Amino acid sequence: MRKLIILSPYGAPGTNGLCDHVDQVVSALGDQHLPAIKRIGVTSSAQEVDVSRGILMRGDSRALDHLLDQSVTSDCTLVVHYVGYGYERRGCPFSLIRSLRRSRSSRDFRVISVFHELYASGPPWTSAFYAEPFQRFLFRALVDLSDKVVTSTPAYRRILEQHCRSTDMHPVTSNVGEPTDPRELKDRPNRAVAFGLPPSRRRLMESGTLESVLQKLGVDEVLEIGERSSRHPPDIAGVRWHQCGVLSREEVSELFLQSRFGLLSYPRNFLSKSGVFAAYSSHRMVPVLLANSGSEVEELIPHIHYLDGSDMDPIDTGTLQSVADECWHWYVNTRSLAVCRELYIDWCRD
Repeated sequence: MRKLIILSPYGAPGTNGLCDHVDQVVSALGDQHLPAIKRIGVTSSAQEVDVSRGILMRGDSRALDHLLDQSVTSDCTLVVHYVGYGYERRGCPFSLIRSLRRSRSSRDFRVISVFHELYASGPPWTSAFYAEPFQRFLFRALVDLSDKVVTSTPAYRRILEQHCRSTDMHPVTSNVGEPTDPRELKDRPNRAVAFGLPPSRRRLMESGTLESVLQKLGVDEVLEIGERSSRHPPDIAGVRWHQCGVLSREEVSELFLQSRFGLLSYPRNFLSKSGVFAAYSSHRMVPVLLANSGSEVEELIPHIHYLDGSDMDPIDTGTLQSVADECWHWYVNTRSLAVCRELYIDWCRD
């Protein structure tokens, strides 16, 4: 078996979903008899920098070169979790590509690149418009440096395979646990939760369909979980809205198990890479999507794996349970931590 090195953006627990995911993976691999597991994290906060622990400031190519020289040997697998904006403020991490190219030129080791982003785009008055050509160049450069290419969403897989590279899927796991036998909906209060980072919850609260969706579901109360946003809770007649603030992973999991519905605002075509969607799925809840943008993900069918708030009639309890079950089975079979662990073990085999 090969040593494992994971390079990813870094953030304190609960502030960076990708970093939390890497924490979960490392923990799950702890008893798999790998020779060694090392992490290199790139942060945007000077207060978090600690090169002795493998945490460096984004853009610090000298520190990255030092850590790669110190860690990477011919008997290792380097897994690069690629999120352009996680490595450079404008999403153009030239220094990352230079450092990886330098390491590859001086020694032979295995590189697996996991693409969580490819490139941004936008109108001419946004920075994304001008950054897009550079971001396209950089993700292609990383593809060329990689022995294997992996992504977390089918939309990116299609783009990557246009570059003549076979691309595998990488699970996005729940960062708040995976209960082994979640209770059925009939044993839970008729409650919904709103979970995720403040911007995503703000979009949810500003959705024009939120009130009608909650009324069609007959929801009694909503629990908003996470760092408080500047937005006040919506005023929806008959529905109590509670701001719970930041809770521990265990507390979030317990509230999920005591709720029927998980609310989220996320583009449909990227739904399979949403950590919030994964968390709802792993707890056998009914995900309720309030978003109008993006085409449907092939593997996730509206009103089979989740409810589409833009096209929803009142639904009976049996149908709701069917949606919760389908989504839960999808997660267990294709996105769970056990599936992810086997993927990493396979990457580390000689």
